[in-house]
Amino acid sequence: MLETLLPETLSRGMNIYYRGYVIHEDIKSVYYTIYGMRPDRQELDRAGTSRQAMERIDRLIAKQGAPSLVVWPNLFAKTPLSDMASH
Repeated sequence: MLETLLPETLSRGMNIYYRGYVIHEDIKSVYYTIYGMRPDRQELDRAGTSRQAMERIDRLIAKQGAPSLVVWPNLFAKTPLSDMASH
């Protein structure tokens, strides 16, 4: 099940920003939710520890490949590079 949620709207817990993904701490050291890259940040997976979540993200990046540099400006809101590209 894929849900589109912004981790900023989630209650409690810490957000770990890792390689463009968000790892949300639901229950410390027990339950973490992994969200995808911007702009949608869909729920991708769950893990038992933050380290397991990071390893899953690393495997996902290795499988899919890192986003190209052309995509990066679209991943971040209001960066200097995205402002230059829009003119």
